[in-house]
Amino acid sequence: METAPASFLERAMPLIQKGIFVVPVAPPTPGVKDSGKNPIIKDWPNNSTINRKQVEAWHASWPDANVGCVANGKCMLDDDRGDLKEKYEAETGNKFPSWTFSVRTSVKSTGMRGWHYYFNSGVQTIMLGNRKKAGVFDFQCENKHCVGPGSVHWTGAVYEAVDLRAPIVDMPDELCSWIEKVADAEKPMDAAADSRVGHEDWDCDAWMEFYSDIFTCALDGEWWVSSICPAIYEGPGTEHKHGDSKKTGFRFNRATPQFHCFNTNCPGYSMTFGNVVTHLNQYHEPYPGKIWEEQPMEEILAAFGVEIVDESVPTGETAEHIVDATSNEAGREHWQNESKTGGFTVIRMSTVKDRPVDWLWKGRLPRGCGLVISGAVSTNKSMLSTAFAALVSRGEDWPDGEKNEMGPREVLIAATEDDLETTIVPRLKAAGADLEKIHYLANSFSKDEDGKYISRDLNISEDIFKLRDYLKAHPEILLVVLDPLTGFFGDVDGNDNKKIRPMMQAIARVCQQTGVAFILLIHENKRGDANAVDKILGAGAVSQVIRAGIRISKDPNNKPDGRKFANIKGNLSRDNGGMKFSVGSKNVTAHDGKVLQEIGYIEWGEKHAQNADDVMEEERAAKKEGGEDTKLGQAVKIFEEALIGGKRLQRDVHRLLDAAGISDATKRRAKAKLGVVSSKSAPWYWWLPGMEPKEGIYVEDAVMGDVEVM
Repeated sequence: METAPASFLERAMPLIQKGIFVVPVAPPTPGVKDSGKNPIIKDWPNNSTINRKQVEAWHASWPDANVGCVANGKCMLDDDRGDLKEKYEAETGNKFPSWTFSVRTSVKSTGMRGWHYYFNSGVQTIMLGNRKKAGVFDFQCENKHCVGPGSVHWTGAVYEAVDLRAPIVDMPDELCSWIEKVADAEKPMDAAADSRVGHEDWDCDAWMEFYSDIFTCALDGEWWVSSICPAIYEGPGTEHKHGDSKKTGFRFNRATPQFHCFNTNCPGYSMTFGNVVTHLNQYHEPYPGKIWEEQPMEEILAAFGVEIVDESVPTGETAEHIVDATSNEAGREHWQNESKTGGFTVIRMSTVKDRPVDWLWKGRLPRGCGLVISGAVSTNKSMLSTAFAALVSRGEDWPDGEKNEMGPREVLIAATEDDLETTIVPRLKAAGADLEKIHYLANSFSKDEDGKYISRDLNISEDIFKLRDYLKAHPEILLVVLDPLTGFFGDVDGNDNKKIRPMMQAIARVCQQTGVAFILLIHENKRGDANAVDKILGAGAVSQVIRAGIRISKDPNNKPDGRKFANIKGNLSRDNGGMKFSVGSKNVTAHDGKVLQEIGYIEWGEKHAQNADDVMEEERAAKKEGGEDTKLGQAVKIFEEALIGGKRLQRDVHRLLDAAGISDATKRRAKAKLGVVSSKSAPWYWWLPGMEPKEGIYVEDAVMGDVEVM
């Protein structure tokens, strides 16, 4: 027998240092099967921690507790037999990633020790969910735990880490796919219940007596238990004992007859009472009495508004209605048909704990949600997010007068386009931010199989749940900024909706789980006729999954740096308006005392009632009129000012237009709009119609300061 670490603290400390969330688990009762596996604390999935102070507090209360490792940012693959690696490699030809952090468990029926393999959670694993293959593996991804290294098994064996220094690696895509392929159909409970109402003549004693040639049961509390499992009975003379002490149980009442096989390696583990009856009928004379009131399939479908018109569809089948006994949420039910071809998850509305939306900035920036900020190039999206970050760090009221109920809180910024030293920090200073409360996510790193650190850019697909763990460990952070969002898609095509949707769903899930607001900056496409939502660049999932958005536009009535932002989506707020603002500049002092000149910042204006589509229509109208906010309008103005005194050398006017960034095509459009006249031969001049001056008149170049004799 191995020697276990002496205390809960000694067991937990190496794990939390690896970022594994832990909970205290009741120590085993020697010789009592399956003891030593149950968490002691309430709501353990949400109260697990990597905080040393909390671990020390638990140690003070339960110093001899086992340690439970919670699937919080990590996922665990439990090798039930001890030969999972060999099975996987034989079936796929792929190498099993056994270099990840691994723990030896107890001796299995194969004579080998089992394994717990630890991996980082990612988009694919979280979408895969908790999965199981009876007798082969148990994949635990969410609201699950396994007993951690250093803990004592009920047999006296010790859960033993192969190498506490080993890295926790990302689960390979091929392994995820294999798990999904071979896993059993998902079973939503430990004790499956058929919710069909039991028949008034139902007699459980008579039912068990009828099958007494297969099994016998003895009453143990609420359960009738047997060492023989009817779920693996295949006719007279067949072996249907488990070969160990794990038993089968029945629990009967007229409303919910239940069956549960306590052997996780048995096919009966995934069966309900109705499944067992169906199975027995294949090998045994069917029970002649009434078990439950039948409900024809057409009645069930009719309840959903579906009419059966195909006579080939059986109308006499019954359906099983399954109540999720393991869910903490009352009213959550799973329904599937007897053949297990599919079903629904249905939640009774009266059991839902509704709540108001939490806001950082009411009507603008929701807490626990993502906010998309979109806009064309040079509309100051990054600067606006900097202003939001500064306000959150100071805890001041919002510019429209809304109260900031959160007080000074911390912000995490990840950016791929702006330089940290020359742009981001100076802008934060100009916005008045408390830099002690703002953090910059510089990179993501992990260890390779040789134990060396590898650094790379943040990647949503690979890092989002690692980021969730960081946010849970740093609850003072209330806002995360990703600038721009597309910079964190990795190699994934931003237009590939199938691949982008899981990323956006993962971000939304992290927002909900942490209560943190995410600001997601994104550029716009060039579709001139699109509405504000459809202007958002890339896959539609960006706007479809995220529940709030604002768009920044130039304000033609506030020149030259006037801007407006307006709500794009009204999912969470009826307020479709926004705020006007302009871009100012100020000098700030660098860390070494040098003055950094003309650093941009947001100067807030007044509220407005336009939504994003209203503002876009205003922009389009201005363009049609050749307003000064367009390049055509700028070109027209330059021509008028340059030629107001008479004819002018073309090269001088070209220099004015080029300095303003006017393209040759726009020059030609502006020239045609004004009817500018050109000289027929060198030297080359331009003038406005009817304004050619007499010889000898001097015209000064307003920009270059040159003087030409005309």
